Amino acid sequence: MKVIAVGGREYSSQRLKDAVADAARDKAPIVLLVKQFDRIDTMNIDYHGGLQYPVLERIAGTPDRLAELWKAR
Repeated sequence: MKVIAVGGREYSSQRLKDAVADAARDKAPIVLLVKQFDRIDTMNIDYHGGLQYPVLERIAGTPDRLAELWKAR
């Protein structure tokens, strides 16, 4: 599936970020035009949580598994 347009305008990552931020303010759904194979559909995404950026936090008492993966071999 490929996103072709966001809110009726050609897709860009910035336009999608703007649509997510706008949906948090005005409570309107995010409207995407998507293509899958030869079919084009409109999708209304009812999400109003705004932009979110996850952060990893270690649980106390657990080993640091990421450091082991990232260290030079």
